[in-house]
Amino acid sequence: MQIKSSYALLLRRIRDQFFQDQRSKLLQHTELIFVHLFISIAITIIFRFPNALYNSWNVPFVMNLKQFRDHLETNYNLLDFWGLLSFHSILFQPQYLQVELGIGTIASDASTVYTGYSEYIWSESLKTTFDRVVEPTINTPNMTLYIKFAANGQSYADLQYPYRFQSFSITTLRCIVKQIGIPARQFLNWPEKQLYTKSIEEIYQRNPSLINKTVIKRCGILLGYLYGPSTESINLNESSPRILRRFDSETLFIVIGIDTITEVLPRCIVISDNDRTENIDFSLNTIRYQHDRAEWLHARLMILCSQYRYLCEQQALRDEEEERQRHLQRMIEQERERRLQYLIDEETEHQIREYGDDFNRILQGITSASPRVIAEYRMNGPLTINDGLMFEECPICITDYQMNQQYARWSCPGQHIFHFNCMLDVLRTDNRCPMCRHAVEAANILDAYFSNWLMQLTLLDDL
Repeated sequence: MQIKSSYALLLRRIRDQFFQDQRSKLLQHTELIFVHLFISIAITIIFRFPNALYNSWNVPFVMNLKQFRDHLETNYNLLDFWGLLSFHSILFQPQYLQVELGIGTIASDASTVYTGYSEYIWSESLKTTFDRVVEPTINTPNMTLYIKFAANGQSYADLQYPYRFQSFSITTLRCIVKQIGIPARQFLNWPEKQLYTKSIEEIYQRNPSLINKTVIKRCGILLGYLYGPSTESINLNESSPRILRRFDSETLFIVIGIDTITEVLPRCIVISDNDRTENIDFSLNTIRYQHDRAEWLHARLMILCSQYRYLCEQQALRDEEEERQRHLQRMIEQERERRLQYLIDEETEHQIREYGDDFNRILQGITSASPRVIAEYRMNGPLTINDGLMFEECPICITDYQMNQQYARWSCPGQHIFHFNCMLDVLRTDNRCPMCRHAVEAANILDAYFSNWLMQLTLLDDL
């Protein structure tokens, strides 16, 4: 007994030591994670703090066209856009810029403007536009510069931004005051830039959208961040080999002819081309809004594509016909159920009337087929005798079958044949086949008898 107790204590100490070692390892691992996290945060702060301080000291950074061009060419040729953006955290790089491109530097041709929707294009809510800078303005190889503007109706198009109007040239300031409605005969006599900037700032404070929507593009004044290419918009006239290779390696879109679309489902588009059918799923990142997307696309196709509209109309007619057939079938089934119930009630009354008080049948164990079996037998109806039965006789009435007489088969393994009315009489008196004694569902004579007896007692009490 003492040896067993010693073993138990030893095992308990081994277990406690194991759990203690596990806790120590977990604690060391947690400490190591916190140390690495602290070092990462410290390094990030150390490297980012000078650049953050540099950008917050003189924001926005003011650049004219030449300075902006030099900034793009130097950084783009040295690091490429992605490298430039990666080193923003550790290099003294201007991030928030105010650029004076000049009058007429932003293209006004609608063919060079691309639109950006609010993530879900089927909502038709225009969020941004991308306007191209005139090519000779920025002479950077392999690069096309677009300016992202807020679309009319967006809330941030009505905000007031920290423009430093005093840093613009007289030419740009005159363009601004002209666009905001100050007569030329008035501002041409202003001797100092301060008069321009004071008038512009007063109007900008009262009505920011006036400058944001009309002045910025026409006078070429920009305020914002410089960032690299993205897939928010696609230049359909793109010819740069580098960008074309990227299009080839990254599937940005699928071109589908609207005349090949045969159906729009909540999760996919069904296209059919040369007897080949294919399902194209909607983007998975908008799975919550697939139903809205399908509705939008269906509505657009109904307007734009006559073939799709024809297919939808034909499908609607087929659906309507199928629904009509289903309704007709339901009516037939309901009528059949009413007819069947009527026959069941009729056979029940017949059995109560004929055999309800026949105790000899009850004592001998003779029962009729159930009212439902007889009713279904009558509902199914008879078969018509043909040449194959001409030389046979009915086992019940012992008469030959005649042409065009009615017959039926008992639901027994032998499938025995009788005259229809002969078999009906047998079912009403007995539930067994006259030939092989195979039984069908029997009537509950006792329940029928007592129901009849109770009904008679009720009638006597009323009298």
